[in-house]
Amino acid sequence: MSGNQPTGGQPGPNDPGPYGSGQPSAPGPGFGQPNGPGYGYPGQPQNPYGAAPGAPGQPQNPYGGAPGQPQNPYGGPGGPQQPTGSGGPGQYQGPGGPGQPPGPGGQGPYQGPGGPPAPPRNNSKVLLIIGAAVLALIILGVGAGVLINNRAGSATDPADPQDPAGPQASSAPVATNASAAVRAYLEALAAGQAETALALGDEQVADKTFLTDAVLADSNSRAPITDINVPDVTDEYAYSVDATYKMGDEAVSDKFSVKKTGDSWKVRQSYVDMNLTSSRNATVPMTINKVAVKTDKIRIFPGSYTFTTGNKNLDYGTSNTLLVKSLTDYPSMSTIELGLTDAGLKAFVASAKTQVEACVKQKKLAPTGCPFSVREASYQDIDESTISWKLDDDAFDNVKPRLDYQNPAVVTYSGSIPVTFSAQGEQFDRRATFGPTKVFGYSKMSANMIKEPVKVVFTR
Repeated sequence: MSGNQPTGGQPGPNDPGPYGSGQPSAPGPGFGQPNGPGYGYPGQPQNPYGAAPGAPGQPQNPYGGAPGQPQNPYGGPGGPQQPTGSGGPGQYQGPGGPGQPPGPGGQGPYQGPGGPPAPPRNNSKVLLIIGAAVLALIILGVGAGVLINNRAGSATDPADPQDPAGPQASSAPVATNASAAVRAYLEALAAGQAETALALGDEQVADKTFLTDAVLADSNSRAPITDINVPDVTDEYAYSVDATYKMGDEAVSDKFSVKKTGDSWKVRQSYVDMNLTSSRNATVPMTINKVAVKTDKIRIFPGSYTFTTGNKNLDYGTSNTLLVKSLTDYPSMSTIELGLTDAGLKAFVASAKTQVEACVKQKKLAPTGCPFSVREASYQDIDESTISWKLDDDAFDNVKPRLDYQNPAVVTYSGSIPVTFSAQGEQFDRRATFGPTKVFGYSKMSANMIKEPVKVVFTR
């Protein structure tokens, strides 16, 4: 194994060959000029691996073919050829005589520097090793082909759900005429598909708080859009489209403004502007279709919209649902009026009554924090230990509180709370009984109805 491994260098025109300076290259029958491909032209210095000179660093096939292509060690590319005898075409004569394979390292007639030629090897073992190598290369080639084909086929395969780039969000349908745009828009609203409806509009919006599937679903639960009828309009210059449909039980007939953008048609505006300034106050929550309102101006789709506070004591009246029938509808906010609920009224009265009941337990002429009191005359001397206050059974029957103008979260009531007073004492220095006497305690009651529990405060 010493000295005959290829080093990768190429002999120059002035370099001595493996037999020394001036010695013929390989005379004699054992060193015939090779005829098989991969060994160049006669007289040309050869790379030990059979590649053309001048390709340093390129891995070479030890049998003289193109890199990566299996070759027959007896001169024919690919196909199995047998040696034809001494000096015959296609036969390589190694140092060991006719019919022997090349020496170690896959060399041809040129041996590496120094050292004797390798001992002859068994041809059957060589063929078995070569066959296994060829089979392995074929299998690898087929596997690589499968991988390449699979990768190429992925361009038409469905998107991999694990792929960050897919699946992609669906876009709005392309409307090829004006009526198709209006029909698709109304169908998107009916199906609760907010993004599709927005995409069918020419003017997009940044704030989509009320332009969502959830808001549409709430709307459709009360007033579904049905019986959509949009006559075909194929005019390339159309600017409006007639349409009829039902929203809940309401029949709607309207014109939709349309616009052609590129090759597709769209409705000019996909939403309705709603101004809540007259109905909304910052101190009381407002929700529309269960979504909290943060600004006085919002954008919505045509549909049904219910206004609530999310508080059991205050609401926006019994007519708190608006039907916005179309994109050209201008909804009136006159029916959306904040008020005290029955539950709120009961909570207010209950709190006030509880406090008055606490007041009548005080044996004082002027109970502390209470809306009523009496005063002694100069000729009277009332024994406070005998004082009795009694709340009339109907004292709160006519209490009708209202919302404060400045802060509608606060409910107020100004009026009298009738109670009955009685006591013992002296009058003109004589024993006397006072009462029972009806006393009307006038006061102002107020309570913040957003806070729980509701607590009424009395002020005189």
